[in-house]
This record gives sequence, structure tokens and C-alpha cells, in this order.
Amino acid sequence: LEEELKTVFTSAKSLEAQADKYSQKEDRYEEEIKSLRNRLKEAETRAEFAERSVAKLEKTIDGLEGEAHDQYSSQMTSVICYIHSTTCVRAADSLQT
Repeated sequence: LEEELKTVFTSAKSLEAQADKYSQKEDRYEEEIKSLRNRLKEAETRAEFAERSVAKLEKTIDGLEGEAHDQYSSQMTSVICYIHSTTCVRAADSLQT
């Protein structure tokens, strides 16, 4: 009976040591999970900020493209009017002579 008690006691000590070991592992894993969740939140925040920045930049690009198109159209209209008026003046001059 004493031998059996020794064996049970030894087994209990061994199981207790394993339980402590696994408890420590569990604590480390919980800390790692917490750290990873924080990193995920930070990455999501950065991604959202980047998406907003891209949207603002796209809006700015659209505005600049619109302004460039308007300026180009205005300049082309001025050139066409100038060419047309020069042609009309030359035609009128040639009719008078």
C-alpha cells in the first residue's frame, strides 16, 4: 500500500508540475493573442487612414484634371478665335484691294 501511495503521490506531483507548465504556456499564449489583436487593430486603423487618404487624393486629381481640361479648352478657343479673326481680316483686306 505504501508503494502504491508513493506512486500516486509521485504521479500527482508530476501532474501538478505539468499543470503549472501548461498554465504558464497558456498565459504566454494569451499575452501573444492580446499583442496580436492590438497589432491587428493598429493595422486596420492605418489601412482605414490610407483608404481615406487615397480617396482625398483621387478627388484632388479629378479636380486638377477638370481644371486642366477647362484651361486647355479655353486656350484652344482663344487660339481658334484668333486664327478666325486673323483670317477674316486678311479676307476683308484682300476684298478691298
